[in-house]
Amino acid sequence: MAMIARYTPLSREELCGGAFDVSWFRDAYRQLGEKNFQLLYQAAKYSSSGSAHARAKKYADAALEKTDFETLREKISEKRNKDLLMSLPLLPLSEEPEEREKELLV
Repeated sequence: MAMIARYTPLSREELCGGAFDVSWFRDAYRQLGEKNFQLLYQAAKYSSSGSAHARAKKYADAALEKTDFETLREKISEKRNKDLLMSLPLLPLSEEPEEREKELLV
């Protein structure tokens, strides 16, 4: 717990409940670089239990903008997946006021 507290203000309970620290993620990504992050991304499935790896991938894909708002929204409607829904706020909002309003009202 003390180790985690160095990097994020989120509590263990928040992290276990699915909270995502965007600042911590971006800092780690920047330090690792694309190539090393991809190695970690692929290897993480062997060190995670249950659905933790799948959730982490969904969050990382949204934070890295590897998906877009409409695609994610369609997947959420089709699959009714909680982790996909929770990854939606990690996408940056559109610059266009009308699109931003639409995204905020989802």
